[in-house]
Amino acid sequence: MSDFYARPAPLPVPPRLSPQQAQILYLIAEGHCNKEIAAACNTSLFTVHEQTKRLYWRLGAKNRTHAVTRAFRVGLLR
Repeated sequence: MSDFYARPAPLPVPPRLSPQQAQILYLIAEGHCNKEIAAACNTSLFTVHEQTKRLYWRLGAKNRTHAVTRAFRVGLLR
């Protein structure tokens, strides 16, 4: 079995997110693309890309779907 399908380690506590990261996570969960997120947050595409990478790192995620799933599991999204 490859590492891609391996179950990630559980997050002991929800990570702390900045208000901007929380807003970006919520918009990702709603299915918005980076361009739409940048417009909604009144920021650049570069900032959205960098904040998304930080979200992945904080959540131990590999992609958007994985990040949203992990966020639900730890109570960051409802």
